[in-house]
Amino acid sequence: MLEKMFAYKFLNAKKRARSTPASKNEIFESAFTRPSASRDEELLGLLKGAILIIESALPRGSVGSSTNGSWNPQAAALWRNLVKDAQGPESLMRCILLLEDAISP
Repeated sequence: MLEKMFAYKFLNAKKRARSTPASKNEIFESAFTRPSASRDEELLGLLKGAILIIESALPRGSVGSSTNGSWNPQAAALWRNLVKDAQGPESLMRCILLLEDAISP
């Protein structure tokens, strides 16, 4: 399902805002759920993967990714960990709002 996202084809394209290319393992591991997971847990995993793909596909210049920018490599790495550790829709929504706030007008 994640492979069908429009952003997926830009995952490791040139001129992306992300300073280090995203590995597919990193994204799919965050979307993976245990075999006995509930439907809600499966959906949360898919949403985590989708959000990580979107962030990885952002074009250069869309966020302040310089060392002094709001989306510098350390801030972006911290944000990705927040996404991966999100326990429910509320914490995932906070991550989305943080990303949205970092996107340059």
